Amino acid sequence: MALVKCKECGKEISKGAKTCPQCGAKVKTSFLMKLFVFIICIIIIVSIFGGDKPNTTAKGQTVLNELEFNVLKTFVDDEINLLSQYDDVETMIIDDIKLIELPIKVSVDKMQKEYEQNEVKADADYKNKSLLVSTSVSAIRKDLLDKMVIDLRTSGNTYLKPVAEVDKPYQDWVASLRNGDRIKMVCKGGGFMVGAVYLRDCKPYYNYLVNQDLVGKLLKEYNVQKNNTDNATVKLIDLVKTLSSKLNPETTSCSSQRFDSKKCLKETTLIMEQIKKTNK
Repeated sequence: MALVKCKECGKEISKGAKTCPQCGAKVKTSFLMKLFVFIICIIIIVSIFGGDKPNTTAKGQTVLNELEFNVLKTFVDDEINLLSQYDDVETMIIDDIKLIELPIKVSVDKMQKEYEQNEVKADADYKNKSLLVSTSVSAIRKDLLDKMVIDLRTSGNTYLKPVAEVDKPYQDWVASLRNGDRIKMVCKGGGFMVGAVYLRDCKPYYNYLVNQDLVGKLLKEYNVQKNNTDNATVKLIDLVKTLSSKLNPETTSCSSQRFDSKKCLKETTLIMEQIKKTNK
């Protein structure tokens, strides 16, 4: 423990002591030290209860207010829903802004045939790579290690079916599936096992997209590019701000108190249509 001198009697005392054990005088703490302790406490409280605010950038600079953030999230959620359901859909966030690297889109039929023809080349093309597969369920089961497995339908061999091993967090999704259901998953290529394509670490495409934190990436991109008016992210955020300014915070479904994603999207879509008519 560090020692300091008592200002009253000059004896050495512990730095953390509140009173001098020799003369009983109170040990005063400087204002600077009190301020330092206060700042440390605030940092600890913010780190515990503040978390990573969705409407701030990595540097802590606020980009959007609460209403604007909800509008942006509504747009992102809408595009994620579209992408997860339909194969051929163009979106602004994915196709124009390109903030995430999409998995390789491939059919299990194509992979199975390529592995049967040349396993070495197929491994080079698919093994350990992120793959987006749209296919039908043949069976749902557990393997010898108690892992969740989906057998996938192909147009070829009816006995040797491609296998998809699904990550544990998606047990509820697997439990909801039935034989014949169409599914879209993102998996890692696992090679060729016992004459069939093996896919591992699979998750629903919807969850894969949600896990990309597109809102956070958009805000960080905006913070870097905000002076570049030609940047697609800047255009999107500026649009969000314009639309949000025309919403009534007391009645809109985009506010946190009454947030309803579908109604919020409808409100903002109507405003966009009105703006287009005005600008014609």
